[in-house]
Amino acid sequence: MIIKILNINEVLNILDDMFEIINYNMSKIIPSDNSKEDNYKMWKKSMLEELDNKNKKWVASFENNILTGYFLYRLENEILYLDEVQVREDRQGDKKTFISLIKMLLKDNNIKDDYEVRLYVNKNNKKSQYIVTKKLDFKILEEKERGIRYINNFTILKEHINNY
Repeated sequence: MIIKILNINEVLNILDDMFEIINYNMSKIIPSDNSKEDNYKMWKKSMLEELDNKNKKWVASFENNILTGYFLYRLENEILYLDEVQVREDRQGDKKTFISLIKMLLKDNNIKDDYEVRLYVNKNNKKSQYIVTKKLDFKILEEKERGIRYINNFTILKEHINNY
């Protein structure tokens, strides 16, 4: 398995594959009334806007040159934000893909031990809620209409990543 931080051109080259992963995953959590094509247009527009954010880093995992997962992160005011954490359906629960992706955070020397870590999980995504609370020790920061914002400390997250 290869895990890497992507440059803009690499992201653009795999946008379609990224969409296939998130589209499948989201269809199981919150099915859309929109067509797949409409969802793709909205998602791609959003991702292209994310590419403009110079603080955002894109991490992806590949096996045999096939995208198996990805996530985005950014540092802002001593807070590490994790976004779009997605693992291909056949790799979910393999105890390798997800944790290998997240371990890439340990290589970023700009992330300090005392930084907060925040992420958002859709209320219907019970599997992710279980992982972030039971396996990674995130706590609820706030509940929104469609999802939950979680918080942790990077030192605590590192301990759980290394023991996962």
